[in-house]
Amino acid sequence: MRRPWLWASISFFVSFSLGVLAFAPWEGLASSALRGLASGAGASVEWARLRVGLLPRPSVAMEGLSARGRLLSLRASRLELRLKPLESLLRLRPSLALEGSGISLGGVPLGGKEVSISRLSGVVALEGGGRIGLYSLEGLGEVELRGDLVFSPSSPIPPLRADLTLKVSGEIEGMVGVAAPLLGLKKGSDGLWRWSR
Repeated sequence: MRRPWLWASISFFVSFSLGVLAFAPWEGLASSALRGLASGAGASVEWARLRVGLLPRPSVAMEGLSARGRLLSLRASRLELRLKPLESLLRLRPSLALEGSGISLGGVPLGGKEVSISRLSGVVALEGGGRIGLYSLEGLGEVELRGDLVFSPSSPIPPLRADLTLKVSGEIEGMVGVAAPLLGLKKGSDGLWRWSR
């Protein structure tokens, strides 16, 4: 028995879905979402260029990024977030791969100076209660870092949970030494700074 209405319904649904994917204003939606997240955290964010990709995995790439919060500031020549679909499904919360380059961090904990991280990678996971987790972080540059952080966007310092190792040298060593009591950093006998909470 033929059911032409079934095939017509399926065709309409597929065509409508493809049309939404192809022609929805994804850049505008991503821009509004990112500005809303930053504003909710008491920060401002700007970028020179924002690109949204849908295939093979949804992603947002920002070039010429500049973000400023109460205590910290961040600049990046490029920062990209890509959805990790399987991990997001298993956790029932968004999980994103993070990749950045040409990053400068500054602010109060660093004595108003900036430190550069040439490459940064990790996983961003939205946790319950509005918390954000940064897992498997790896950064190379004036500061080399490795580890995990969980924080609340409304007050990122001090983090709610930290297991981070930092390798610094020169002038930055002195800045970290001054900020260590405020942040709860401890220097090990191997010369590495550890942030554990």
